[in-house]
Amino acid sequence: MLIRKSVIAAAMAAVSMTAAPASAANSASGHGKVLLLLPLTLTKVDDLSFGTIVSSAVAGTVTINAKTGARTHAGGVTEVPSDPGQRGLFAWAATPSQPVDFDITYPSTLDDGAGHSVQVAVLFLQNSSTITNASGIAQTGVGGSILIAANQAAGTYTNTFQVTANYN
Repeated sequence: MLIRKSVIAAAMAAVSMTAAPASAANSASGHGKVLLLLPLTLTKVDDLSFGTIVSSAVAGTVTINAKTGARTHAGGVTEVPSDPGQRGLFAWAATPSQPVDFDITYPSTLDDGAGHSVQVAVLFLQNSSTITNASGIAQTGVGGSILIAANQAAGTYTNTFQVTANYN
């Protein structure tokens, strides 16, 4: 009978051990992290100018280099040397050593306000993506190409474009 009580006691102990919730807990630690960046600022320094040109009976193009500001032309346009134009220039500041992307939105034409327009072939940025230097301050140029129609009407043609900078 003693053996039988021992077997019953062992069986009850086994049942109570399997039915009881586990008392040992497992845990692990994690760390939270955030990198706070300085607000990105973008300021226009210079407007983009294609300079002064003379049209002719033949269509042509005028291009301003976004990096150097140099003007070139093709076709039936003549450059006036006293007004060579210039690249657009934007200064920006950001957290040092952070990647920044640039985007440009531009109109399809430059207009003279009298119903005449010059087609904008493209506007482009010196850098569409870059990493800020150690000071966090840099500049980016804007250039582009315009198409001058044959016998284009004389006038001052203008329009607005938008440069946007965002952290990548």
